[in-house]
Amino acid sequence: MQLSTRVLKTDQKLNKKNSTQEKGATMVEYALMVALILAICVTSITTIGRRSSSAFSQVASSMAN
Repeated sequence: MQLSTRVLKTDQKLNKKNSTQEKGATMVEYALMVALILAICVTSITTIGRRSSSAFSQVASSMAN
């Protein structure tokens, strides 16, 4: 009886430790996804901004003539 209780307690400790490690891994995965999405958004907005600025400059120069 005592041996089975010990094994059960050890198993519970290991499960708790693994659960904590998995939560940490999940947080890291989410952080990486957010960073990737943020990088894509910043790149897209920068590109769109530069292109629209160029287009507005062309329109303004053609109106000035």
